[in-house]
Amino acid sequence: MGAPYGQTAELGICFQNSYGTANVSSMHWMAILSEDVTHKAETLQSQNMRGVFEEGDAYQGRLSADGTIEMEAHPISLGVMLTAIFGAPTTVTSGGIYTHTWKPSQTDWDELSAGIPFTFHKNMKDGGSASLVYDLCGNELELSVANGEFLTSRLGVVGGNFKFQAPSTASYPAGKRWTWDVTSVSMGNSSQTGLNDLSIKVNESLEGMHSLAVSRGKWPARVKHSGFRMVEISGTMRLDNQNEFKEYIEATERELVVSMKGPTEIQSGFYETLTVKVPAMRYTEYPLGAGGPGLIEVGFSAKGNYSQDSGTAVQFTLVNTKAAYV
Repeated sequence: MGAPYGQTAELGICFQNSYGTANVSSMHWMAILSEDVTHKAETLQSQNMRGVFEEGDAYQGRLSADGTIEMEAHPISLGVMLTAIFGAPTTVTSGGIYTHTWKPSQTDWDELSAGIPFTFHKNMKDGGSASLVYDLCGNELELSVANGEFLTSRLGVVGGNFKFQAPSTASYPAGKRWTWDVTSVSMGNSSQTGLNDLSIKVNESLEGMHSLAVSRGKWPARVKHSGFRMVEISGTMRLDNQNEFKEYIEATERELVVSMKGPTEIQSGFYETLTVKVPAMRYTEYPLGAGGPGLIEVGFSAKGNYSQDSGTAVQFTLVNTKAAYV
């Protein structure tokens, strides 16, 4: 058998019933652009002085796993990434149409895992076993879109354990992806028509934590928050007027709404859609300046603050034909 190609690799995510036990019973197969999720091993080197110049004995140190999964966002598979970082959605059903809503949780999934743990199945099609990287939690989720491009989604994961298993058979969901030209963006009551690109990122600040418990060996005994959750927005907009610059100067908080309508009609008059709401967006950088002879553009940054009125800092709503993710 020749060397395997990335284009033939088969990768999927399966949510676990408990932290510490891998699961492949309900695999969500993912068509991706790239991934680098793998187990990592530290080296524990003895520092004792023993009459020679060479380093001391080496031992296997702490084990962990992390990495990133990136894909052109798909109306079904995007829900897998959202579940990986936020947990199971609230779902409203109408016929064969499912409206899933995710908000960041204010409680941990259980005492060992802040988020819902999952198993990442990797079959490199090299004729060998599949790799199962499990006890992972979604730590970062970023959605990005630029004019002339697809909407892309990026999931950063932490935690980890590892074992080999016989490969499962992949089956990918059908459906079209979102392109840039189906996007509408509003900030407050202002429709934004001059955006070149936009990115929304959620960082859960999770960390795999080791312990002396022999039952966990060298792998993380739990995955927990090590800092505050952060919602960050960035993008580039043309300077049509000074309205947004004034919002920055006045440090106002407004609702950001991003809507994307896909090309697939799932029932008469109903389409696969994605809506992202940030109820209290506030600019942190708006560097107004003339960088050259062309149209003036501003690369801005903003934060999504927690809204007492909405009870969240961000909300994602996905309409598709997927009944459930967990």
